[in-house]
Order: sequence, then structure tokens, then C-alpha cells
Amino acid sequence: GFYQLTVTGPYLVGCVLYPFLFKNTPRRIQFVLCYAISAIAELFMGPIFLPDKLYFVVLGYIMLGSVQCLSFIPPLPEAID
Repeated sequence: GFYQLTVTGPYLVGCVLYPFLFKNTPRRIQFVLCYAISAIAELFMGPIFLPDKLYFVVLGYIMLGSVQCLSFIPPLPEAID
């Protein structure tokens, strides 16, 4: 249960902060930034380069949770175009 909080906690904080931080940033930049950070987070969660340790997986979950709010609502108009 606490490991699921590592995704939803940063997601909730990001939902409050990101509209203020990325107010003047184009949506395409938000879209690319979100998926680039998500790709790095997936590398932390998989045993590709790093040792298979729990703290790397938790760090990957925190990174993934913090950028998920950039991948859902803001880039939808760009994805539709």
C-alpha cells in the first residue's frame, strides 16, 4: 500500500503545482518533457543498467507519478491534432 502512495503522492502534488509552473510553456513541450521523464523513470524500474534494488524502483515510481499529470489532460489537444 505504501508503494502505491509513491505514485499517487507526487501525482497529487504535481496536479496542484504544474498549472502554475507550466502556464506559459507550449503544450508540445509539456508532452515531450513528460514522456522523456517517463522513459527515464521506466529505466529506473527495470534492471537494464542499474542493480535490481528497491530504492531504484521507488525512485522510478516517484518520477513517474510526478509527471503523470502532464501526460493526461494538457496534451490532449495536441494529440488530437
